[in-house]
Amino acid sequence: MNQAAHITVSHPSPLQGRGRTMRCEGVEFRWCRAQEGCSQMAVRVDGLISCLAASLSTGGMGRLMRLHRRFRVAVAGCPNGCSRPHIVDIGIIAAVYPERLDSRSCSGCGLCVDACLEHGIEAGQEGPRFDFERCLGCGHCIATCQAGSIGTGAVGYRILIGGKLGRHPRLATEIGFFPEEKAVAAVEGAIRIFATEARPGERFGTMLERIGMARIMEILMEQVNQQTKKEA
Repeated sequence: MNQAAHITVSHPSPLQGRGRTMRCEGVEFRWCRAQEGCSQMAVRVDGLISCLAASLSTGGMGRLMRLHRRFRVAVAGCPNGCSRPHIVDIGIIAAVYPERLDSRSCSGCGLCVDACLEHGIEAGQEGPRFDFERCLGCGHCIATCQAGSIGTGAVGYRILIGGKLGRHPRLATEIGFFPEEKAVAAVEGAIRIFATEARPGERFGTMLERIGMARIMEILMEQVNQQTKKEA
């Protein structure tokens, strides 16, 4: 089993007895079976979903969201993306990135190199070298290392926006990696942008193409920074 699965997030009130779908204030949440014992899980996702649902319920966006068609958020506990985060309005993919610890403990066995499906690790005399341009944060290398030279680095979520199927399909655009303390603010910000900027019946992906990614990111990061300051 992937040892990275033991990493948990700090969000309260994990979901119980809800299956793997939930509707809240006009937003449909769908998640994978990560917390049900999936061996590929990088980070638990149930607490994050509960926190997002609670925020929607108290944040006053329900009335705005009900003006639009169904809005979908998919959450995946690893890069395999079983909940299909690339084809929904907002996709969230859990990620745990490796960190090189004591290079002297590295035995040079190459297990981490073989475990990386992205070919993002090279074995060197000073221990493993990580190519974070390739790394998807699955945590397999962390779980594989038996020498203790690879530890857990950044933990959080990759967030994607604007995916959709239908007559004009598009894959969601990844906007970045957010540590767990900023992930909720980032998703809240993206939903708020849609609630206030989208035209009736317009999908997130269509709105994104109309407004432009640069403008979306400007508004989003401003909201994330404001929320982070409030919580500080």
